[in-house]
Amino acid sequence: MLKNGKMITYIDVKTTTDSNQSFYMSVKEKNVLDSLASEKNKTYNIYRVYKLPKTDNSIF
Repeated sequence: MLKNGKMITYIDVKTTTDSNQSFYMSVKEKNVLDSLASEKNKTYNIYRVYKLPKTDNSIF
């Protein structure tokens, strides 16, 4: 969450291994997105990173 004056921006990054692959969004994430749609001082941005190589799920 970034605070810039009175504007609050929520940032969500989604990754996929292929540019044609869809990404998963949980019910909770969708509910937050929907709840922020009517608020003027809050935004929810989704950034997608694709063609990310498959790994062994290690954090790097």
